Amino acid sequence: KSIDDAVARELDGCEGFNARHSEVASIDGSQAEPKVAPFAREYDLALTAGSDAHFYREIARARTIVPASTIEEAKEQIRRGNTVLSGHRSSPFNLLASVALRSMKHLVHPEPS
Repeated sequence: KSIDDAVARELDGCEGFNARHSEVASIDGSQAEPKVAPFAREYDLALTAGSDAHFYREIARARTIVPASTIEEAKEQIRRGNTVLSGHRSSPFNLLASVALRSMKHLVHPEPS
């Protein structure tokens, strides 16, 4: 566990599925991916899903579905843990592209010494 117990007890929720870094290929339901589920259960955390999009083709690869018609209703549903996670893992080529772009950026604009 990489988070202090006192800090974890202050959280309302956690990301149960991240399209860029998930170990599962897809998710559809109210359970977190296996790596996150024990932590979420231990601290009774609401679950969300996120695309972590760095490229346009990654947008909406993952989403948190809640029964709400306004932002305030959506926030309340998430706080209550009334969420459905849905999504598919991004292609590993997106991670490679991010690393390549970051490397090129450092070559063109090196950090000052």
